[in-house]
Amino acid sequence: RSPSRGLGDVYKRQLIYGGVIVNVIGALYLMAYAIKYMYAFHKANNQPVRTDAMKPEWAKKRIIGFGLMILGGVIAIIGCYI
Repeated sequence: RSPSRGLGDVYKRQLIYGGVIVNVIGALYLMAYAIKYMYAFHKANNQPVRTDAMKPEWAKKRIIGFGLMILGGVIAIIGCYI
């Protein structure tokens, strides 16, 4: 019989996996919107007014994506050191 793991090990592993999952979600979110806006910017290349209107919206999506990635990394690092 192998000794049972302590409850702290279980929580630590959950933090690490949870952090990695949040990181991957952020990366996928960022990638999906990057593809969407790349296509939209390419399509509106000859219309600077429309392109300028899309830039703040793209900036918000970028902040959310990078924020999720950073949050996931921080959660995983915390899980490693607890």
